[in-house]
Amino acid sequence: VCPKCGEEVNILQKGGGASLAQELAVPFFGAIPLDPRLSYCSDEGIPFVYKHSESPASAAVKNVADYIEKEIGFTTH
Repeated sequence: VCPKCGEEVNILQKGGGASLAQELAVPFFGAIPLDPRLSYCSDEGIPFVYKHSESPASAAVKNVADYIEKEIGFTTH
């Protein structure tokens, strides 16, 4: 996802992870769009989801985390 205009550009095959999970009969947790700012935050030691909470990638990470919490029955609340 372009951080400037928000356009989604599929540089990898879209849906490949879901297809592979189905083929292997394992859960598919979700897709997370690539965001170049993720590497900058990693280098700085700053959680991406806090610094760029408005980004589609952050929303996707949170959705995956919620899915995993539900699947294993873990809650932080």
